[in-house]
Amino acid sequence: MSILVYLVTAIHSSLFILTKHPLFLRSSGTGTEIGTFSTFFTLVTGAFWRRPMWGTFWVWDARLTFVLILFLIYLGALRFQKLFVELTSISICVGQIDIPIIKFSVNWWNTLHQPGSISRFGPSGTSIYVSMLIPILSNFANSPFFTIFFFVLETRLLILSFLEPSLTEEIEARECMHK
Repeated sequence: MSILVYLVTAIHSSLFILTKHPLFLRSSGTGTEIGTFSTFFTLVTGAFWRRPMWGTFWVWDARLTFVLILFLIYLGALRFQKLFVELTSISICVGQIDIPIIKFSVNWWNTLHQPGSISRFGPSGTSIYVSMLIPILSNFANSPFFTIFFFVLETRLLILSFLEPSLTEEIEARECMHK
């Protein structure tokens, strides 16, 4: 879910860089908040799963390390999104490099994570049992709905905030301050 949110956030950041429209700035901020929470939740719950399986809460595994890097990118964007508007948007766009590395790291390097199990559809079938595949695909299908729900909920508040002219003035003042 955090990867999906990151891609949406990067799209909104790119649109903000191109158009300077405050809605894209606020929606990328919303994505940053949701993504930070979901990445943190992934790292923490993964640690509780790793302990009995691998014997430790943290291993410098390739996928774990790059998810941690994604979390740090989120934290940096969350911390500096109000101070350096354009720089934060640019760093979010550049941070997209981390997404394919997270996805394919289990196939590129020999790590504790197994290679992709669900990506092997076809005549040979998947390497995962159907009893596990159904809940995983169900979770994968439901994650976008939760993400969209939170984005819509926040966007409602954003649209209401546009009724106040102070938001646009605040963005323009910050841009003038950093030039």
